[in-house]
Amino acid sequence: MKVSLTVMPVTSAGRCILTFVLMLFTCVTSIYGQDKERVHEPVTFKYEVRAGWGGFPFVDRSIMVTDNSEIVPPDGSLSSLYRDYNGDTYMTGVFSAEFSFNFRKWFSLALGVDCDGIYTRRYSADTGHKTGTDRRAVLTFLPQARFSYLNREYVKLYSSIGLGYSFGTSYGDSVLFPSVQLTPIGVTAGKKVFGFFEIGVGTLYIGCMAGAGFRF
Repeated sequence: MKVSLTVMPVTSAGRCILTFVLMLFTCVTSIYGQDKERVHEPVTFKYEVRAGWGGFPFVDRSIMVTDNSEIVPPDGSLSSLYRDYNGDTYMTGVFSAEFSFNFRKWFSLALGVDCDGIYTRRYSADTGHKTGTDRRAVLTFLPQARFSYLNREYVKLYSSIGLGYSFGTSYGDSVLFPSVQLTPIGVTAGKKVFGFFEIGVGTLYIGCMAGAGFRF
């Protein structure tokens, strides 16, 4: 099977995203080291890990899911009429895992990895019986800057913005495209162990995401 890589046409946007990601990584160590020498509001927990699920991956569906006419173009031969065809396509939703550095009580940098699974049942055009399943996945690396505007001992409200890249495979082709995600509002409840709920819009997902985390 021939495998090819398709990069979405995002020249200037892609360069901006790569620059943003590199700057975030470069600044993590320097900012975190300098922060110890400054007088600032104490940070109770310096690190945070999260795991969540939710959202509708609209962009994944529009880029990675194609209809039968695009997958198996008719060539006019009799054999093309009896090729397998695809049934409905299902998506798992976005599974998210991230590690955060809390530089201030109001600012943190989160490095996240997200995965969206896609699968389609394949059927025989001759018998109508299931012949197999096509499985695909989209992986996203998404650094996010998170800003908290309400900080209480057990409740926090925040907003965030993230820029990264997504990589997926579909029918022998590989696709690389930029990922941008905005979270207008999110809330955490709990102290060391907490739950979170947020509303977001972007290429990663549209809708809500919920999960749990641990601070240390």
